[in-house]
Amino acid sequence: MKRLWIFILFVAVLPGYMMAQQQTEYNRKGDEAMRRQDYRMATMWYEEGVIQCDSYSIDQLTTIWKNNKKMRSSMRSLMSRCFDCLRDKATIESDTTAISQLIHYYTEGIGTQANEDQLRYCCCIALYCRFEVLKDFHHFRC
Repeated sequence: MKRLWIFILFVAVLPGYMMAQQQTEYNRKGDEAMRRQDYRMATMWYEEGVIQCDSYSIDQLTTIWKNNKKMRSSMRSLMSRCFDCLRDKATIESDTTAISQLIHYYTEGIGTQANEDQLRYCCCIALYCRFEVLKDFHHFRC
């Protein structure tokens, strides 16, 4: 019985713990780079999170995109991957935070072309979910 518990620990629990440590590691290193205002290094670390569609990493990369116009050309493909993650989270998981971010991505053309039809669609989905972000987009009709 003791061997069974040890086996379960190594097979089921430990890998999940290691994965959680890895996720916090790239976000921690990205945050350190942000404090130093080393946006290229921060982008590299947060990119690790985009591979797993990590929401925090996507938020941080979006902040870099919005605040540092010089880096935008080098971040285009990365922001496209962020957009894909957000779209999947919004459509597959009905993640209202992802829907909110997609509204801003479509409005500002982050990771995609600015698209009023898609923006209207996201607003309608958010309205259906009774999401508060719509107060800024009240002029769209579903």
